[in-house]
Amino acid sequence: MPSDNAPFVHVVLFGLPEDANPADADELIADIDTLLRPLETVRHIERGKRADTAVRPIVLTDYDVGLLVMLEDKAGLDAYLTHPDHVKFATKWAARSTIRVMDFEAK
Repeated sequence: MPSDNAPFVHVVLFGLPEDANPADADELIADIDTLLRPLETVRHIERGKRADTAVRPIVLTDYDVGLLVMLEDKAGLDAYLTHPDHVKFATKWAARSTIRVMDFEAK
């Protein structure tokens, strides 16, 4: 469970190309675990492949991997975004996927 002292939420949805290798999603998840999970300002991470729950028209289905990162505050997000391992991750996957980001303060 997320920590009570991690009120800043960073959500990322990755869409892989239609012709992507099925192993690409696994590689993306492995990179999250290797490069992002250990970062100092990360309090909690959840990541995974899109669940097959598209039985309701409101459910987004145009992505392949989702990432949820809990951080302590905006300063923690800023440190996370500029960390060399995040920059390496973001550079690699920006070239190989479409990326959408949502940030919010959890209350």
